[in-house]
Order: sequence, then structure tokens, then C-alpha cells
Amino acid sequence: MQGVGGALLTPGSLAIIESSFRPSGRSRAIGAWSGLGGVAIALGPLLGAIWSVLMLALSARSGALAQRIGARIPLTVGPLVIAFGLLMLTASSLATTTCQVFCRA
Repeated sequence: MQGVGGALLTPGSLAIIESSFRPSGRSRAIGAWSGLGGVAIALGPLLGAIWSVLMLALSARSGALAQRIGARIPLTVGPLVIAFGLLMLTASSLATTTCQVFCRA
């Protein structure tokens, strides 16, 4: 299911980049988009493995502690990721508005 969602988001995000940037800066934006995608693909499994080992070590040491931490972390990390995304969206909107006012065509 996540793969289907990712496959649907990829062309949409590229279309947003294409409509948001002028032709002069579009190549840099698409380069940054693809570069960060590559970094995410490389770091995702590594960070997932580190997380799994950490949770395994905690559960081996103290099952109750791992259950408490493991149950609370998704409830803590999820809102933080959403807040960070909203912050980046606001910053991007502000930068776009500022550029529309001050940047040359």
C-alpha cells in the first residue's frame, strides 16, 4: 500500500515543482528533489535497521520499558513530523511570495 501511495505522489510532486519554479531555476529544483529522494532511499533502510536493533536491545533488557517507549514514540514522532512539514510548507510559501515580489523575471 505504501508503494502505491509513493507511486502516486511522485508525479504529483514533480508537477508541483514544475509549476512552482521558473524555467531558469527549475533544473536546480528538480536536481534537489531527485538528490534528496536518493538520500532518503539510502538512509531509510539504514535508520530502520538501527531503530529495530535499538528496540530489540531495549526489549531484551526490559520488556516493559520497550513496550512503554514503543507505544509512545509513534504518538510523539507523528505530530512532530507533521509540525515540521507544516513549518516547511509555511517557509516555502513565504519564500515564494517574497521571490514573486523581489525576484526579477
